[in-house]
Amino acid sequence: MVRLAHVSDVHLFCPEARWVPEDLLSRRVTGWLNMTLMRRGRKFQDAAEILRILVDDVYSRRPDAVIFSGDATSLGFREEFALTAELLRINEPDCLPTLAVPGNHDYYTRSTAQQGLFEHYFARGLEGERVDGATYPFARRVGPLWLIGLNSCTGNDWFWDATGEVGPEQLDRFKRLVARPHIAAAPKVLVTHFPIGLANGKPEKPWHKLRDLKAVLRAAHEAGIALWLHGHRHRPYYLPATPRTLIPSICSGSGTQKKCWTYNEYTFDGELWRVERRQFEPQQRRFATVQRYVAELNGLAAPLRG
Repeated sequence: MVRLAHVSDVHLFCPEARWVPEDLLSRRVTGWLNMTLMRRGRKFQDAAEILRILVDDVYSRRPDAVIFSGDATSLGFREEFALTAELLRINEPDCLPTLAVPGNHDYYTRSTAQQGLFEHYFARGLEGERVDGATYPFARRVGPLWLIGLNSCTGNDWFWDATGEVGPEQLDRFKRLVARPHIAAAPKVLVTHFPIGLANGKPEKPWHKLRDLKAVLRAAHEAGIALWLHGHRHRPYYLPATPRTLIPSICSGSGTQKKCWTYNEYTFDGELWRVERRQFEPQQRRFATVQRYVAELNGLAAPLRG
């Protein structure tokens, strides 16, 4: 029996973050205005407080591992990364085993992506097997499962551009990684930030999508990925496999957005993937279970090896 917690899209914001001159010519300006003067800031005004309560709830339930599928920050500032990593306890000695991948807000600008701030502050969440010494993708074993972390994000220039891309080089490494005999023979779960599709099964909007989704889907399907876990969308949903999507997927939603406040807990017994969605109750100041269901897994024909 394996139990996992899945947290995503916490979007912490630090008004006191240090700016540099180049930031004034970047999409951070419109992002800052959105967080300080517009609706988005109100949605996440209590994000740090809610995340503290969420993490306390996760640790009280003692899962075998935690999955974080990106968007630790709002504008990709160093101060935001440091605060989120602290609240997630990812660098504490007694930290739960964690697998983390960046979100598009963690690669908010090209310079943020190039500086590797997510990789620095979330280094313990990036431990695992890899190919050719590259950071992504990487694989981490939890019980009979292999969790595969894939970076689906890129630094973008325009304020409306929330797209991502895995890229051919990373995809080639992914194929070689999952082809290793001990990984190929086990059930595999893919973790990215970007989704396969929307809750209604339709494709993402052009300015919000994974640009090379078709190639990634094809490679994941051929590799026998049983389930795709992601964030990016702030409302939680489960999307069964279809002829277009090929692989079942689960969005955990935003852990800290007002009136979403949600994370998932998964239990896998070798056959069934049980989902328990926990949501923040503002009156009681706690998280509680609001939904339970069983998700399908894509072909677990290979024998499980414990």
